[in-house]
Amino acid sequence: MARPFFFLLPHAGGNAGRYAALFPALAGKTHLTPLDLPGHGVRGREAPLTRLPDMVNSMLDSVRVALAGAPDAGCVLFGHSMGALISYLLALELVREGRPPRHLFLSSGFPPGRCGAPPGLDKLSDRDFWAACARRFGGISGEALASPELRDYFVPLLRADIGAILAYTPAPAPALAVPVSLLHGERDIVEAADLREWRGWCGGDFRQAGFPGDHFYLFASGPAVEAFVLERLFGRPPAEG
Repeated sequence: MARPFFFLLPHAGGNAGRYAALFPALAGKTHLTPLDLPGHGVRGREAPLTRLPDMVNSMLDSVRVALAGAPDAGCVLFGHSMGALISYLLALELVREGRPPRHLFLSSGFPPGRCGAPPGLDKLSDRDFWAACARRFGGISGEALASPELRDYFVPLLRADIGAILAYTPAPAPALAVPVSLLHGERDIVEAADLREWRGWCGGDFRQAGFPGDHFYLFASGPAVEAFVLERLFGRPPAEG
């Protein structure tokens, strides 16, 4: 069987390339492919998008280009936080096109129609917005929080990304009939009710797993996360070579 593409979709304001280092074993078993939104990571010179459907379409274009060069490879989607929601919507589009993903990994993502942002976040000044994101979501170090340069770089991206989720109204959709794994931190801001709600959007093989850590648990629990992913994809960690 051809090696599938393993597409990585990051959190709001995030750089997908940061996630590739979490999966060293997968790099030899899949085509490990970070996907950045316009304005993020390797696409930093592009203008950020402000509508979730446009974000999904941008990712869909990138997936189509990759799969065109290896039509038998298929793909796996792994999305974290905002990336989980985009991955789910992207999976729906791929199913409609007749090429469903082999597996969908939803990591610390709120279900469609939920965001998790504190009320009034979008009304705050840039300084207060930056601090509120650090308190609510984590993933921002004290050094980064104190840096005006990093604040000025990331706040426009975060405003665009979080604003797109807040403005999004999910449309009715059939239960997604592909294998789904729902991952989260044991101290995650994504609550048990949010995790249960995902089951209503998914209609295939479904498994949930918690790991030590908070909303960004996977950067502290990377080896355990990769072992789980390998088991879900291959049934057991595949032999080297």
